[in-house]
Amino acid sequence: MNGECRDGDTALGRRMQDFFCTEPDRMHFGVLAKRARFFTKSEEGVEIMSEVMEKLREEALRERNREVAEKALDRGLTVEATADLLDLAVDEVRKIAEQRKAERAAAGV
Repeated sequence: MNGECRDGDTALGRRMQDFFCTEPDRMHFGVLAKRARFFTKSEEGVEIMSEVMEKLREEALRERNREVAEKALDRGLTVEATADLLDLAVDEVRKIAEQRKAERAAAGV
């Protein structure tokens, strides 16, 4: 789907315009506007979105820490040094190292 197609002459264009719109009162489709209004204007909706965004941020941070830990371990840093570098628990880095080793063994590396 081409997100650039935002003309108001077609249903698809109006829908794409709504997806990029930041103001629910300017949206064409009532159901989408109602949900957008809930998540951006109501206290409950904002709280829900904040929680969701925090979970996504934490997940991204965990994934990034895993990637950096794998690189550090691949370059010869010890589990302890890697844990200290990333401010992670030694057990967590040890688990990453064991998973990495298993993945390499399965790949024949």
